[in-house]
Amino acid sequence: MMNRLKRRQLFCGWAALGVLGPAGFSPVARGQAVINVAGATSQFQSWKLASGAAILDPSKDTQTGIMNADFLGLAAGTTGFSAVPASDVASSMVTAGTIGGVDHLVFRYRMSDYNGTKTYVGSAISVGIGFKDLSGAGVTTIYATVDSNNAGQQFFFQGGGAGLNDGPSTTTLDGGVFAGNPYTKAAPLMLTTGTNWNYQKVSVLGDTNYDRAATNGTDENAYITFAIKFSDLQAATRALTGSTTFTMGYATQMAFVGWTATQTQSINQDINGTLGISTASWSSMGAFTDYVDATGVKPIIPEAATVMQVGVVLLIWLGRAYWLRGKSRPETRVSAATTH
Repeated sequence: MMNRLKRRQLFCGWAALGVLGPAGFSPVARGQAVINVAGATSQFQSWKLASGAAILDPSKDTQTGIMNADFLGLAAGTTGFSAVPASDVASSMVTAGTIGGVDHLVFRYRMSDYNGTKTYVGSAISVGIGFKDLSGAGVTTIYATVDSNNAGQQFFFQGGGAGLNDGPSTTTLDGGVFAGNPYTKAAPLMLTTGTNWNYQKVSVLGDTNYDRAATNGTDENAYITFAIKFSDLQAATRALTGSTTFTMGYATQMAFVGWTATQTQSINQDINGTLGISTASWSSMGAFTDYVDATGVKPIIPEAATVMQVGVVLLIWLGRAYWLRGKSRPETRVSAATTH
C-alpha cells in the first residue's frame, strides 16, 4: 500500500489537474467562512481591475449631490484610507461564505455619509454581475438591487434590455419579471438587519470613522452590506438566461460593476470607480472588475506546460504504486505434488 506521503502527493496531483470535485466546487477546500454582515472588513476582498489595481472612486461625484448615495471618494493623489482597511481596499468589496449554514455571496460598499436616523440608505444600491461562462468580456448578465429608498431594504433581481449591457447608456433595468426569478420588484425579499443586511457607521467595525479631510472633511462614513444566497442567484440567472446548466458555486468566475440611483430602474447617482456617468462602456470607464471567484480572489490558472508536467508526474506515481503493489505480493509456486 502507498504510504501517507504518497497518498497526499497523489491527491495533490489529481487536484492540480482539476479532476476532483463537482463543477463549481474547488477540490482543495479553503474552508467556507461563516459570514457576519456586521463583522470586520478583513473577510472581504476589494474590487480590482485586470491590472490588479483596486478600483478607487473619485470624491464627491454623486450626480445628485446626495452623499448618502456616494461611494467613498478619494482625492487626487491619495492612495487609500487613513486607517484600517489598508490602502488597497476600495469602496466596494465582496466575499462569500455561509450564513445559517447556507452559502451566500456578500457585497459591502463604503459610502461617504452615514444616515444616522434610519436603518436604510435612502437610495437604490445595485450590482451588475457578469458571469464569465455566460457573458462577453465587460458585459453584465444580471443585476442584484436593494431598494433602500423609503421602505426599509427590499431585494430583488433585475434583467437587462435588448441593448449591449456593457455600459450605463446601453443597460436597461427591468422589474425582474422573468419566469422562475425568485425575487422581483413586485415581489421582493425584505432583507433582515443582522442576517443578510447591515447598515452602520464605519467606526462600529473598528475602522476610522471619517474619510480623509481632503475629500469630504469630517463626514461620518457608512458601510452597506447585503448577502445573496447562491441558490437564489443561480435560479434567477437560469431563469433570465435560459441556461439550465449554470451553477453558482465558490469557484464560479464573475465580474462586477456597482452603482446607486434614485430609482431602481435607473443609473443616475454614482458609478463606483468612475467620474460621472457617460456613454462609454463599463470597462473603458474603469468600472468593471476583473473576473474573480465568489470570495473575490482571482483564480490561479496553471499554464498548459505545468498541467502536462503534473500529468507526467502523476502517471509515474501511479506506475510506481502499481509496481510496488505487485512487489509486495507473495510469489505463487506450483507444488509438484499437485501436478498430473
